[in-house]
Parts: sequence; C-alpha cells; structure tokens
Amino acid sequence: MKINKPNFLIIGAMKAATTSLYTYLKQHPDIFMPIVKEPMFFNNIIKKNTEKNKRRIKRRIKIKSIEEYYSLFKKVRSEKAIGEASPAYIYHKECAELINTTLNDVKIIAVLRQPVKRAYSNFLHARSSGKEPISDFISAFNAEEKRIKNNWTSLYH
Repeated sequence: MKINKPNFLIIGAMKAATTSLYTYLKQHPDIFMPIVKEPMFFNNIIKKNTEKNKRRIKRRIKIKSIEEYYSLFKKVRSEKAIGEASPAYIYHKECAELINTTLNDVKIIAVLRQPVKRAYSNFLHARSSGKEPISDFISAFNAEEKRIKNNWTSLYH
C-alpha cells in the first residue's frame, strides 16, 4: 500500500495569513490539503519529549504517531501537490531536523509579516480570545523574555 506524504509544508509567523493561504490552496483541484489545518505533528513530538508549558493552548486534534500523520493524506487521489499548514514548525529548529529526516524532499513555503504589525495583531487576537492576561501591548511585549524563559507557548512570544 502506497503511503501518501506531503510534498510541501506551509510554515510561518502567527497572524501572517497562513490560514488564508491554506484555504485558497485547498480549493485548487490539483492540490490536496488535509481537513486538519494545523496538525502540528512535528511540534507535538518535540513537546511530548521536552516542553512543559505554563499556559497551554487546547488543541482539538493531537497527532501522536507517524501513522496518524500519514493518515491525514489517505484521501489523496491524483493531486500533484500534497501539503499541510502548520505555521509553528518555523519556531523550533528541531522541527526542521525532524521534517528533513521524515520528509526529506519536501518544499517549504514560509509566510512572514512585518514583525511589529504581526506582534500587535497577535496580541489583539490573544486578548480577544481571553488568552492574554496583560491588557496593554507594550507591557505584554516587554514580558516576552520572561515568558520564553518560563516556557510559555509561542502564542505569547
């Protein structure tokens, strides 16, 4: 039985339009994108072994094995491009190593945004969803170093 694997990944900064890109690509007949937008498989492997986050973000789906990851692509038919979008892969260098080992010929699409605008948009998103405890942007921005030291998730960086 043939195992379908992605031949491209979308990585990038939060609040940089990766969801829009995923949505547009998913509509193309020659591109397969799984129903799960952010499987974050390679991040999950790292977190399982190393991270203890002070503030956890609940994820509805947690891919725990390579078999589960590949099952995301079982409905591939004749599409030429097979991809997935997990922006947070950009955040850990260990992801790059795992991706290279597991999907050695994969293409990477990195989506970036002007850093200050991205940070402010991320702050507003976290505040509106009740995840950001600090009420002003400058104070939240100044808390970043401490948050990184205390292993807060990248949402707060």
